[in-house]
Amino acid sequence: MYADSAYYTGDFAGTAVPEESQVKALTLASDLIDGATHYRIGDGFDSLTAFQRSCIKRACCILAEDAYAGGLLEPGALLAGGFSLGDLSIQAPSNQACMGGVAVREYALILLRATGLMYSGVS
Repeated sequence: MYADSAYYTGDFAGTAVPEESQVKALTLASDLIDGATHYRIGDGFDSLTAFQRSCIKRACCILAEDAYAGGLLEPGALLAGGFSLGDLSIQAPSNQACMGGVAVREYALILLRATGLMYSGVS
């Protein structure tokens, strides 16, 4: 888990996720970060720069709030995206992105991109 409950409520000043759901939400958020960063962090979180660690911790808190608000901590939760049925079309808001099938705020992706760990091109 890249951010713990103490960081979430203290440094991040988060209030959207109730205390009893914080560990589950932060763990899910950490899993999403691992997928988005191609599992590059692994056990090397402490070897990252202070800037990278800060970005990852803040993104983890944002993703935890998104997971909680989206009902993803409950069994059978629907994943992000949109759908169309006849003339009805529902899409995610423009400030939302999708990470591993989960609707997230674009700001979380901005923070993760800044770390350089999401790069999937040729070096």
